[in-house]
Amino acid sequence: MPHIETTWELLMSQQLRDLWTMQLWATAGFFGLCLIEGLFARKKRKLKPPPELVTDMFYWLTGPSVRVLSRMLVFALLQGLVLLAGLHAGPELLDGFGPLAQQPKALIVVEALLIMDFAGYWTHRAFHQIPLLWRFHAVHHSAKHIRWATTGRVHPVNEIANFSAAVIPVFLLGLPLGVVLPLSVYERAGHALFNTVVMVDADGTALGIYRKSHIPDGPGYTEKYYF
Repeated sequence: MPHIETTWELLMSQQLRDLWTMQLWATAGFFGLCLIEGLFARKKRKLKPPPELVTDMFYWLTGPSVRVLSRMLVFALLQGLVLLAGLHAGPELLDGFGPLAQQPKALIVVEALLIMDFAGYWTHRAFHQIPLLWRFHAVHHSAKHIRWATTGRVHPVNEIANFSAAVIPVFLLGLPLGVVLPLSVYERAGHALFNTVVMVDADGTALGIYRKSHIPDGPGYTEKYYF
C-alpha cells in the first residue's frame, strides 16, 4: 500500500519542519522574555536564575518536541481508524470529507471552535477530578509563584490528551483539520491573570482572542469553574 507510506512521509516531513520553527520561537521567546523581564523588573534579580525559572525553561524548550509527538500519535491513530473503515488514507482526508466539509469556511471555523472548546473543557475537568489524571495535570499547577513562564508547564500525557480531545472529534465529523490553530499565550492586566488563546487561521490571519480566567484547584478550595 504505497499511498500509506507517502501519506506518513508527508506528515513526518511537515512535522519536522514545524518542529524546527516551533523550537526556534520557543527558545527565542523564552530567553527574550527573560531579558525583557530582567531589564524592566522593578526588583532586580540575581544573575543565577531561580530553580522555578529553570523548571519553566525545561518545559518551554521541550514543549515543541512534545507537541510534535502528540501530533504524530494522533495522526497514526486517525490513519488506523481510516484503514479500519476501508477508506483511502491519503493526505486529502485532512482537508475534511462529507457534507460538513462543504460548508462556508466561516461556519466551519465557528463549529470547530465550539467542538474544541467543549472537548477541552471536559478534558480539563477530567484531569482535575480523576486522581490518576490529576497526577499528570498537577505539573501545570506546581509553580509556587505564578509568572508568565509557568504556562509552559504541561506534562506530555496532558499535552497528548489535550490535542487528541481537540482533533479527533473534529476529524470524525469530517471538518478540515487545517482550519484554525489555537495558540496559547499568557497575559497580565493589573492584578488579573489570563490564559489567552489567539485563534490563527490556516493562512496565518489572526481571527481573534479568547481570554480564560484560570482558577487553581487545591486542598481546601472548592472549584467553581474551570475557564
